[in-house]
Amino acid sequence: MFLGGSPMPFCRFRRALIERLVADHDCRVLCAYWGDDRDGFFAPFPATGVSWHDLGGDHASPPGAGDLAPMARLFRLIRRHRPEVICCFNAKPIVLGPAVARLARRRARIVALMEGLGSALAFLRAESGARRRLFRALTGPVDRWVLLNERDAGLIARLHPARAAQDIATLPGIGIDPDHFRPAADPLAARRLIFVGRLVPEKGLDTFLSLARHLEGGGWRFAAAGLPTPRGIPEDRIRGWLDQGLLESCAPVRDMAAFYRRASVLVFPSRYEEGLPAVIMEAQASGLPCLVRDAASLRDAIGDGETGFFVPGDDPADWAAALRRLEDPATFAALSAAARDRAVTRFGQDRINARLTRLLLEG
Repeated sequence: MFLGGSPMPFCRFRRALIERLVADHDCRVLCAYWGDDRDGFFAPFPATGVSWHDLGGDHASPPGAGDLAPMARLFRLIRRHRPEVICCFNAKPIVLGPAVARLARRRARIVALMEGLGSALAFLRAESGARRRLFRALTGPVDRWVLLNERDAGLIARLHPARAAQDIATLPGIGIDPDHFRPAADPLAARRLIFVGRLVPEKGLDTFLSLARHLEGGGWRFAAAGLPTPRGIPEDRIRGWLDQGLLESCAPVRDMAAFYRRASVLVFPSRYEEGLPAVIMEAQASGLPCLVRDAASLRDAIGDGETGFFVPGDDPADWAAALRRLEDPATFAALSAAARDRAVTRFGQDRINARLTRLLLEG
């Protein structure tokens, strides 16, 4: 059983893994998720041996009384189908799912796949020891943790010091399909900078817009791809940026591979506590050099000076200076080729899904 926050991570990031499991193993996969996809943007994909279950509720809100009904549905679902392995991913399923799973199925193996601790880090770093004790108690039933960087793995090890080393594993990303994400013939010719991420302030869209203002009239175009959220940036503000001409577009994108092929450079100014962002891996597979905020959690995302550049802070002059280094065609071509090679050799989904399958199924 996979327990997620919405259909999106199943469909965009975990589809190949799920199809691999039902093809190579004698099993049935249940995909349960916390609430439906409000815009119908990521509809559950059909696959033999896979069944979908909408638990209801709101996956984006903090845990609270509104989660009691989804947790009761999850309990009944586990009791009815008796899964041997329950994989929880995304913040709310990892916090609330393990305790329900253990109550419903004591013999199930519970795996927490944390693709980025995100806002949970601020919660866990708080001075209040009560918060840490609550998180430790709720996630105590987890048998194995799978994370995307050593920083997150270290935090979980400190929260659960009794865990054996083999029960806290890391993966080099969530895996991307390099045959799906392929470079355009001449990415630099597009003169297009892109932002990809949820439309919430902590993802750094304001920094991207500051760069657009700083470079106005310089021949660069700016586009954003992202899903709006109820607590995100208001739609009227986004319309204002479009009306001002700062952005060519700012909307959800179904065909991300085509979106990358129409771009030159990915700008990733997120202030969020990231794991190993899929968008950076996808962009590199598409031959795009990446300008990435300089943060400890993102150190493995690119090769600084090889596949892109790290940029400190929010000053648009610093981001523009990094971009100028890419305007030389020879430099751009070298970084573009290196980005593609890095994505194929380090982040290919076949290699990562093979390891993740072992982590899920082996004790």
